[in-house]
Amino acid sequence: PKKILICNQDTGADLWDGENWTKLPDGGDGYYGQLIDAANETHFFTCANSLFYENESDDKINLKNSNNCAHSKCPYTFLQAPQQPDVFYYADREVFKSTNSGKSWCQISEFRKKTGLYFNPNGHIITSVEVAPSDSNIIYVSYNDEPNCCNSFLFKTEKGGMNCTGACTAPQQNDNWTYLSNTPHIETGNTKDDFVSNSFFRISGIAISDKNPNTLWICYESYYPDNVPYKVYKSIDGGNSWAADETGLPDYSFKKIIYKNGSDDELFIGTWDGVYYKKGNSAWSRFGTGLPKVYVNDLEINYKTNQLRAATYGRGVWEIDLPK
Repeated sequence: PKKILICNQDTGADLWDGENWTKLPDGGDGYYGQLIDAANETHFFTCANSLFYENESDDKINLKNSNNCAHSKCPYTFLQAPQQPDVFYYADREVFKSTNSGKSWCQISEFRKKTGLYFNPNGHIITSVEVAPSDSNIIYVSYNDEPNCCNSFLFKTEKGGMNCTGACTAPQQNDNWTYLSNTPHIETGNTKDDFVSNSFFRISGIAISDKNPNTLWICYESYYPDNVPYKVYKSIDGGNSWAADETGLPDYSFKKIIYKNGSDDELFIGTWDGVYYKKGNSAWSRFGTGLPKVYVNDLEINYKTNQLRAATYGRGVWEIDLPK
């Protein structure tokens, strides 16, 4: 439970073993696609300098190129399915799934072939994939673009995505992903020019209740931190309708939102101004003391130690005990 794997801008990735940090091979940009296998702490995936590595050694770090569908390129997001330790997902421009702990992969989406939606051929990427803890067939995906082009999209499947065929190409079958067209944003059309006015924000995080897969929250990141048109929204019907849930939040961007499993709707959100927290229908408020007023890139709950960990942009990794 003490192990931490982080990515760094320009300087690759580092692994914490509870006492020391170890710099992993290859510098360059560290990517978000970092994952420690919850079922085997010596098995982890790391990505830096556009190279995707896997470690399976029991006694030392011994990285090898991962045999994934991205052909050793870095995924933007990487996760292990709740309650399914052998099931992994990663995503870049499509979602890929492994049912054998990363030994083989298959493509389970084909978003870029959807009609009526404009995808920037060079920019649009998947920035969040979340599997519902109470129903692994329900998955939500946010599809975003870099600034200056194009809207955010939110997709949902209730069938676990397109069936795995063991191949790195989408199967020949009907697409079972749904575009959630009522997601809060300003949609004006399906061409690049129509979407330019929407390009300064994007869906940056998804959190799902562990009791009801149709109760979820999304947060937005803004390109201009002092101009935040959208903050946090909640849906209780699987993304068909939304209501703002932003009382108490600062006027800054939001990078990651997480739900505490087993709680009465407790949520944590990483902002450009530290970590905020809410429970049930209460307002958001700053959580804890000691954390610098800094951009929080990532949040994770360590359920074994009952701690919240926050990865910041330039100020290291922080942790705090959670109330029992």
